[in-house]
Amino acid sequence: MEAISREQAFRVFQSMADSARASGKVNDAEHLYERTLRIAEKLYGKEHVDLCPFLVRLAEIKEKLGDMEGAERLYERAQANLSLYGKRVLPCQEMHGNCFGHA
Repeated sequence: MEAISREQAFRVFQSMADSARASGKVNDAEHLYERTLRIAEKLYGKEHVDLCPFLVRLAEIKEKLGDMEGAERLYERAQANLSLYGKRVLPCQEMHGNCFGHA
């Protein structure tokens, strides 16, 4: 039996996390997005711009679970990662005008 690559594991966990989120299973989604994020960090590094969607999705889940401090940290990290690449707006700001109540 052949072992799966880190990239394959990333895609599997990403799909499972997205499915759990879409189904409203926020506790499962939180765990799966945390795992997806850990794999993505190993693939891309902790400050890569490609981590931003996962940071934001996990932050949204944490908000739903009432972990506002955890959500705030993730939003701030996503914004810091974007800043490293010369970007100033989080994806949720483009879509909704704010993130976590920030204008």
